[in-house]
This record gives sequence, structure tokens and C-alpha cells, in this order.
Amino acid sequence: HGRGPSGLILSCKYVGGLSAEIRDLIAAGDLPTITLNYDSADIVHRVERMTVKIRPYDVDKRNLIARVYNDSLTLWPELSLMGRA
Repeated sequence: HGRGPSGLILSCKYVGGLSAEIRDLIAAGDLPTITLNYDSADIVHRVERMTVKIRPYDVDKRNLIARVYNDSLTLWPELSLMGRA
């Protein structure tokens, strides 16, 4: 099995973010992608300041993330089966 990206954060060099046409193309694809209305430098600055900690024993956090994905995203139908087995 191949390995590749699990998702992308796309930015634009201009304030205001990517054009509507680009966002539509991204939405039509099947790769999880976050697009933001910030320029690249601002995104890098914000990501560098983030503190994200999810440990293997953080069952509540993991369940919350799975529930949000399941309720909010339709990227993979298999996600709707999580927790039902």
C-alpha cells in the first residue's frame, strides 16, 4: 500500500486567501484540505503558536475528534462506521 499525504493546509500569498474557483476545485477533490483566508506568513505564525496534544490515553479527545469528523465531514464513508463495531 502506498503512503502519501493525509491532508493539506493551502494558503495564498495575498491577504484574503484563495479564490472561489480554487476553493471549489479543492472541495470537489477527496483529499482533506484546510483553506484559510490568511496569507502564508500569517498561517505559519499561527501554526507555530499552536499547542496540540493528543495522547493515546486521551480517549475522550479521540472520541470527540471522531464524532466531529463523522458529524461534519463526508470525506470517507468508512468514518461513519467508527464506534459501531
